[in-house]
Amino acid sequence: MKKFFYKLNIVSLLLAVVMLVCIFAPLAVFADEEVATSGKCGDKLTWKYSAGTLTIEGEGDMTEFREPDMAPWYPLRDKIIKIVLPEKLTTIGALAFYDCNRLRTVVIPDYVTRIGRYAFAECSGLESVKFGIRVSEIKKAAFYNCKALQSVRFPYSIKLLDTQAFYNCTSLRTITIPSNLTELGYSVFAYCSNLIKAEINAALKIIPEWTFYGCEKLSFVVLPETIKSIEGYAFKNCTDLINVYFTGNSESKNNIEESIKSDIPEFEHYGEVSDQIPPESVISSIYTEDESGVVVQTNTTVSENDAMTVVTSAEHTYKKDSDKKGTYDIDITISLENKDSWDDSVAAVESALKKVNDTMSALANAGDTTVNLYIKEGTLDIDFLESMSHRDLTINVVTSEGSAWKIDCNEVDTNNVPENNNYSYTLDEASEKSCEKLGTDDCYQLSFDESAKVNAEVIIKLPEVEKNSNAFLYQVENDGSHTRLQAVAVDNDGNAHFYLGSVDEKTDYVIGLNVPGEKTDDVIIPDELSELYGAIERLEKIEYVLTGVESSWGMGFGKVTWILVGVLVFCFIAVGVFMGVMNKRKQKKYAYGGNK
Repeated sequence: MKKFFYKLNIVSLLLAVVMLVCIFAPLAVFADEEVATSGKCGDKLTWKYSAGTLTIEGEGDMTEFREPDMAPWYPLRDKIIKIVLPEKLTTIGALAFYDCNRLRTVVIPDYVTRIGRYAFAECSGLESVKFGIRVSEIKKAAFYNCKALQSVRFPYSIKLLDTQAFYNCTSLRTITIPSNLTELGYSVFAYCSNLIKAEINAALKIIPEWTFYGCEKLSFVVLPETIKSIEGYAFKNCTDLINVYFTGNSESKNNIEESIKSDIPEFEHYGEVSDQIPPESVISSIYTEDESGVVVQTNTTVSENDAMTVVTSAEHTYKKDSDKKGTYDIDITISLENKDSWDDSVAAVESALKKVNDTMSALANAGDTTVNLYIKEGTLDIDFLESMSHRDLTINVVTSEGSAWKIDCNEVDTNNVPENNNYSYTLDEASEKSCEKLGTDDCYQLSFDESAKVNAEVIIKLPEVEKNSNAFLYQVENDGSHTRLQAVAVDNDGNAHFYLGSVDEKTDYVIGLNVPGEKTDDVIIPDELSELYGAIERLEKIEYVLTGVESSWGMGFGKVTWILVGVLVFCFIAVGVFMGVMNKRKQKKYAYGGNK
């Protein structure tokens, strides 16, 4: 009997060990994945991750990753906010940056020739891409479901746009396919629901099936004269398609018309396949009405040249069956391809504002005006800012490396436009010393590329933030002390919005999250969180903080301020003492006079 129980104990112990291994082994694997922040990603390529930035170094081809394994940085995908690629990278591997949903911008180096399958698929926050001059292949679903992507400019080197390459990119408004393209897959632009204009200059013979399926706002298409036929469902559900431009022979024209009518029966009544020269800009008009009778009429104009893409939307909102004029808002989005196109951008804004205001001012009252700038090379031009200064409009800037800031042009002095207004920044891990001073490990070092002085709302996307965190911005003084500058509540997208009147490239800044002991009664709440915090509206104007200001003594602005306060207090006390002494002397003099 004892032997039986002894054996039973051995079996029980073994079972317990097996259970513990089953429980903790997967956790150990996941822990290793979480900890891994560097490694190899090609024969001559390495990668490292720090403070939201994924940096790849070396040269040559990137590994073609497979779905079971994914890229080694895949566990960090929710933290990656910036990607730095080496100059001599030649290919971007399959699934390389799949589901990096917080990535805002990407610059593809000039040596890259191929972008692999699903390389940027599901990057739902990706707004801007700049392709290098040698990209020839964009493989299957490379930008699948990149819903925030504003515009793409294909290089002349492009030869292949593979199946579903830009499937469900719902923010795309216009695409132009260069003449060197030789192969177009199916469903390449399917469900790009806001696409208005598509121009194909490549000498293709067919438009593959499902190419523009579900592009419900597509109204303007230019086809090359080489097209012989259009395959099934290529324009299915493109219910706004009106203008198709084609200069080929009559037989091909008839085939094209019949194919489009098969996909869109209504095209026979209001559409046309024309051999005329297409206009430079395209206008789309959308009418919506909700249950309460509020009508929104949106007119969108799209124009494009070698230097930039301009999308202008005028949104007229009014109450149906009402005499009220309502209001209209203007939204102008400009994607600048190079740093020499600023003069054109000024002209584009001026022209767009004039056209919209001339048309709408008699129908409605002016509302908000916003200019969105996606700068793919360089930074915000001083002449552009000067031309926009002292106007009732807001400029939103997004640079090629993902820096973002806003400028209220009413806050810019027409007579004193700053020479530098570049708020491009870099985020890095904070030093141990800063973490110790603040009492938290959740802190980052912030540095600006150049000194700048103009009131701006600087939007810092943070790598890993708990919902509803408070972010505190500090300036590191020469003696190592940290001067608190501003506190803000982080928005739902992990952005901290700091309101800065100046920054200094030589000054170190630190952002701390939920710093213990810091007061929170002055935390600035972003508008989207006002309801959560119980705020109805912003009662006080937000003050822009001056930072990086140093005195002639080489001391920080905060320290100088306290010194000045101390000097004033000392002067006040000294004057008081002096007046007291003089008063006593007077009293003695009168006393002696009375004795006489």
